[in-house]
Amino acid sequence: MNKRITVLIWLLLSFFSLSVVAFEPFKVEDIRVEGLQRISAGTVFDYLPIKIGDVVSATDTASSIRTLYKTGFFRDVRFEHEGAILIVFVSE
Repeated sequence: MNKRITVLIWLLLSFFSLSVVAFEPFKVEDIRVEGLQRISAGTVFDYLPIKIGDVVSATDTASSIRTLYKTGFFRDVRFEHEGAILIVFVSE
């Protein structure tokens, strides 16, 4: 039982540390939205407080995720980046 708890804690810590590393501040040169089915990309861009040219941090992305959730359009929202491209993954 103790070994299971240790493994679970290790996995959780690994997950959270990867999330932080994945969003070291970077300058957004492009934004891509994936997972849209009914909502247009323009609608996402209207609500998304991050714009091309912004320097974003983990705090900015967390706030932006909350903003997109508050629209009521999405069941899941997450951000990743490839170089200077911010990728917004959504599930409607």
